Amino acid sequence: MGAMTAQVTGSTLTETQRRHNAQTFAETWRGRGYEKGDTQQFWGNLLRSVMGMPEVQTVTGVRYEEGTSRRGYIDAIIPDAKTLIEQKSIGVNLDHAEMRQGQMVTPFEQAMNYA
Repeated sequence: MGAMTAQVTGSTLTETQRRHNAQTFAETWRGRGYEKGDTQQFWGNLLRSVMGMPEVQTVTGVRYEEGTSRRGYIDAIIPDAKTLIEQKSIGVNLDHAEMRQGQMVTPFEQAMNYA
């Protein structure tokens, strides 16, 4: 079977290139994960190198740290993809509920509240 082109608008990466880039991305980010300090670099790098979106900031209009009505913030929003990102620092238990914006919720529930 020949290499398939990624199904990402504007991407010219083949599936093989995406897999290679994803492995490199994972190695680069292994052990890192400071939520506040790494958000823009992490998502920009992921969307450009793995998803093949070289103009990620201008084409997709990615917005970082978008405030909410509940005094919280969404880490990133990609309106064109109808995607919001709620990211946590390395070591945060994603199944453990914590007090967030006045409610005991898991990170998943927190993101769903934003949706």
